Amino acid sequence: MPQLEETKSTELLDAVRTLNMKEIVRLIEAGADINAKDKNERTPLHTAAEYSSTKAVKVLIEAGADINAKDKNERIPLHIAAVKGYTEIVKVLIDLGADINAKDKNKKTPLHRATEIGFTDICEVILNHIARLEVAGLYVSEENLQKKNEFITTSTERYNNYLQHLKNCEEEVKKIKERNKSLYDFLRKNDVNKMAGIWEQNENVRNEFDNEENLKKLYPEYAHILINKADEVKKEIFLHNNKPLVDFLSTHYRYDFQKAKFFGMERFFEVHKNDFKEERVGVRNNTLFYFVDFNVEKRYAPKLKLQAFVETIGNEGVNSNLHHPNTEQTQGASQSLN
Repeated sequence: MPQLEETKSTELLDAVRTLNMKEIVRLIEAGADINAKDKNERTPLHTAAEYSSTKAVKVLIEAGADINAKDKNERIPLHIAAVKGYTEIVKVLIDLGADINAKDKNKKTPLHRATEIGFTDICEVILNHIARLEVAGLYVSEENLQKKNEFITTSTERYNNYLQHLKNCEEEVKKIKERNKSLYDFLRKNDVNKMAGIWEQNENVRNEFDNEENLKKLYPEYAHILINKADEVKKEIFLHNNKPLVDFLSTHYRYDFQKAKFFGMERFFEVHKNDFKEERVGVRNNTLFYFVDFNVEKRYAPKLKLQAFVETIGNEGVNSNLHHPNTEQTQGASQSLN
């Protein structure tokens, strides 16, 4: 089975290189390692960024790809897109939570690389995000602050553009604070446990994310940052509440829940919702999906039924569904892209 999974992972890398979307989805659903690395330690997401495929980038991240995975040069996919000059890919990666402060083996950030090559549009995209982080009091590395200052002081136009964007961010943060003080506090936290505390104690914060499209209209500058923070909190709560099951499935599916986004986890369980349906595992017609708790309002001890289920499948052994999602599921996921 390990050799088969390795073959699938190699095929996934090849499918991304040829931008074969149907094959990419088929292999993901068939159990290919979404974070498998090639000889240069690049993941499929690195390759999707290199080949400038917005669709492949989104599909891989939705499937649980590590958005900040590092290759042998310690470059994350954002580095690759910045070096290649792919402005749209840079935007997508930043919107989905890529770390603009990540440094490669030469201690250079994506902004540093973009300024070296002269990709002005990419520099401006990253600088706009730096402005958002600065105004919200969120972390920006010294390297990025230095490069920002160097870039905006090369011309009056660049300097004025940055000041205008800074002003726009300040106005939006003020709007967030006046409209929902708890959401403002949530935005300004860096620590996931502190964010989770605000999330658990404030229904008015959780409710903001019921309609993400509306959130984007209300806060065009900060919606993506807020959505990524909410995803991080949901993931933290989900992993805590489902720990026994997550630990078990991580090994057998070769799926790294820690590196995936929460919406990637939701998709994972949707694909595998009918696994463990056989009566021999002692759960009659209840399936894997039945035991997963997607309530991410608060953290609490894993439910007894979930602990009992994990103990049962651990003792009985893993059925064939674990490594081989049924064809109908795979085809359904493939068709959803068409």
